[in-house]
Amino acid sequence: MAHRIEVAKRATITDAQGEKLARRIRKDLALEVERISTVAVYTLDAELEGETLQRLSDEVFTDPVLE
Repeated sequence: MAHRIEVAKRATITDAQGEKLARRIRKDLALEVERISTVAVYTLDAELEGETLQRLSDEVFTDPVLE
């Protein structure tokens, strides 16, 4: 079964990739963009229990300082 883990920056951390993308959209497409947040998405195709998925999310795929 496939499981999806999404990891985003903390609200207090600057999302440099999001800011860069917002600048490009403003410049290249002339669209007004207030803010963009990026999210890393991981798909795991394995038989995993909820507790194991939570540990993977917290300890493997997430930087505890930034995300």
